[in-house]
Amino acid sequence: MKVHDVLRDVYMKSKYKIFGIIIVGIITVFLSYIALNFRWHLVLRDNKVIEYKAGLVDKNIRNLTIYIPEGTTEIMDDAFSGCKSIEKVYIPESVKIIHRRAFIGCKNLKVINLPESLEKIDRDAFNGCTSLEVIRIPESVEYIGESAFSGCTDVKEISLPQSLKKIKEMTFFGCENLNNIEFPQNITDIEMGAFMGCENLEVVKLPDTLSRIEDYVFSGCKALREVVLPNNLKYIDDAAFNGCTSLSSIYLSDSVEGLGYNAFGECTKLSEINIPDSISRVGAYCFEGTEWYKKLPVDSEGLKYYKHILFQSTYNMKDVLIPTEITVIAGGAFMGNDELKSVVLSDRLKSIGEYAFSGCSKLYNIAIPETVRYIGSSAFSNCKSLENISIPKHITHIYNNTFENCEKFQHIELPQGLEYIGKEAFKGCTLIKKTVIPKNVKQIDDGAFSLCINLENVEFEGEPLYIGNSFYDTKYYNSIKEDGYSCKYIGNHLIELVDKKRGKVIIKDGTISIANKAFSQSKIRKIVFSKELKIIGESALGHCYRLEDVEFPNGLIYISKLCLIDCRNLKRVYIPKSVEDVGESILLGSGNVKEVIVSKEIAEKIDFYENVKVRYID
Repeated sequence: MKVHDVLRDVYMKSKYKIFGIIIVGIITVFLSYIALNFRWHLVLRDNKVIEYKAGLVDKNIRNLTIYIPEGTTEIMDDAFSGCKSIEKVYIPESVKIIHRRAFIGCKNLKVINLPESLEKIDRDAFNGCTSLEVIRIPESVEYIGESAFSGCTDVKEISLPQSLKKIKEMTFFGCENLNNIEFPQNITDIEMGAFMGCENLEVVKLPDTLSRIEDYVFSGCKALREVVLPNNLKYIDDAAFNGCTSLSSIYLSDSVEGLGYNAFGECTKLSEINIPDSISRVGAYCFEGTEWYKKLPVDSEGLKYYKHILFQSTYNMKDVLIPTEITVIAGGAFMGNDELKSVVLSDRLKSIGEYAFSGCSKLYNIAIPETVRYIGSSAFSNCKSLENISIPKHITHIYNNTFENCEKFQHIELPQGLEYIGKEAFKGCTLIKKTVIPKNVKQIDDGAFSLCINLENVEFEGEPLYIGNSFYDTKYYNSIKEDGYSCKYIGNHLIELVDKKRGKVIIKDGTISIANKAFSQSKIRKIVFSKELKIIGESALGHCYRLEDVEFPNGLIYISKLCLIDCRNLKRVYIPKSVEDVGESILLGSGNVKEVIVSKEIAEKIDFYENVKVRYID
């Protein structure tokens, strides 16, 4: 045999051997993959459940039982999110925290034991677990986050721990089969929409520790027939009991001061209600659609009122004399009366509700007595014939749109005790030329004096903590000169970056606030903040697509909602320990953020994307 033939044979044997090894390797990897993924398993790290991985044979099963290992301390964000195959989960006594969205969308989850070691159930933890029937929350739990059990449609029974002091927004929203709930005796807050849409809830007994029922808390609870309100209750907010069609009577204690918009609206069977003298504010449509309201008589002047509250003007009168016993004008009482010209108010009047005279386009004469302490939002909006109005000295807040489009206002004197001017409060008051902002004013929101095209002189007697873009489209605003970085300031407040193409801005020393949307949709790459900065407004840095790094200054106190919305290339954010609170969704749409340096307390209020590394400040 020739040498080359020998070499060929050796080569072929080696080739086949290598090929065989490769084939065996592939088969081994394949079998290993199958072995590892044949059944479900948990990904654990540092005694925390990071992720549930469904097995190849589990994906079409609907009755899996999961045992979380002993020693586990936390179930992390989205760990079991959308797992439709899980029916039962057993959690060991070592677990202290169930994080955000941990079991969200587990539609077949029927049984879950919450251990006595548990301290916190974070927002959306069990949202959409439509098969859960019983929820027993142990006494160790001190915190339940927003929407934690929202959409648990089959839940019939919930036990809440006495340790719980707050029920957060939308916590049990849409638990339509819930028929009974016993509230902890130390509860101080039930937040917006907490039990909204619990259609089978029949009886509610609220503890005396509760002073406020917030917006929409029991809205749409169609079976609710009995409500025992706290003796110390002060406010029932907007639509709190709206659509509770089985409710026939309600007792309000002498502590109640305010009833919000549509608070008992469309409670069609409500026929018995007491109105205490303590009530000083009533929102529009508060009792609309109730039997009680339908039976209220209308006087010869076309006014519908009960005791000290004027609810509605039923006719398009031109001149109105308000009865002397009236101390409260409810929201929307004269709204849209385009024939009304003159109103004489009671000299005992205490409050004027939202939209009370809105759209009374011919109203030219009304004197607000000094006894008034509250004027609601949009109360006089679009009163286009109103030439002059005196704001009572006890008014501390002028709310959103209160005097919007009062086109004939030539002069407005703000009371010395005023602390707040809301959004678009005087928008479109085109004849106003001058205004003096009293020294006690702490905040002036966006558009407060916008479109006051002749406003050219604004005098500040003090130094507000925040000024939004409050004066746009006025002579005053147009006279403000930009600095070298194309920024407009009012005192120590940055209002707007004018040149949106600018790549870098150094904010001037002493600046204490940045207005809403000040840098929005700009091409800014770098911002150097002032050391004195305290407040950053809503969407202030939103849609800044080129922004990659944001380091907020030490001393900052508050970051408003959506501050960094849709900053697509943002990689790093530093939030100093000085920050006391942040608004909702400050990083919404900024999905490429890799690192956020923040205190643990503030981090709990921020929704992070999966790829974010959160570093806590000591």
